[in-house]
Amino acid sequence: MNQEKHIWDIVESGSTSEVIGVIKSYISLIDQHLEFTGANLDRAAENLVLYNLLRKVKVYLYCLMSSLSGPTEPIGFVTRYLFELNLITRYVLMGKENLILFVAESAADKIQIDEGLLELRDISYKKDVKMLEEDIARQKANLEKYNFPFKKPAPIIAIAGMVGAELEYKALYKLFSKYIHPSSYSINVGYESLFTDAQLRTVFLAFALLYAGDTFQRVKEATMGDVV
Repeated sequence: MNQEKHIWDIVESGSTSEVIGVIKSYISLIDQHLEFTGANLDRAAENLVLYNLLRKVKVYLYCLMSSLSGPTEPIGFVTRYLFELNLITRYVLMGKENLILFVAESAADKIQIDEGLLELRDISYKKDVKMLEEDIARQKANLEKYNFPFKKPAPIIAIAGMVGAELEYKALYKLFSKYIHPSSYSINVGYESLFTDAQLRTVFLAFALLYAGDTFQRVKEATMGDVV
């Protein structure tokens, strides 16, 4: 059976236990692959990035499973995260330059986190100012040492365009922006429109599973071909 149709059939017509079964099967496959890559592949940058991306997919599959008995918004949040992980995976697999840029972003991200904490010192955050300043200097020195570009990360919409998923991004983000954020709709209308809520729940859940499965397959093929 076509995997996409199989997922939609389970989400639309199956029981919660069947959905949980799919999630657990994905987690099991990911665990097996993480164990394989950790034991057999070198610690090259690409292998580490793909390992970490797949580990993040596993984390959010657990989040998805724990969200099934609650409201739809958390499922939408997890779907958005799994969608973005899928886009990033496709982006870094396009070529070494993208991989290097993505690795460099982690240092740039850490600098922005530290700078954000420093900016809070005049409001409420008073601790470890010197340590944060030293960490920022160290991160910048590392970027310069390894000749990594120091620039803001590419926005996810730009990454979607690069991997040929811009239309998909625009369609899904119309749902994400109005349903998982505190929009007027999500506050004033969302819980009164049970039919729409059920539709959105189905869409979010199906896409979450499809993106998790697709990311796993892409990482597996990139790191070990067709071996399971």
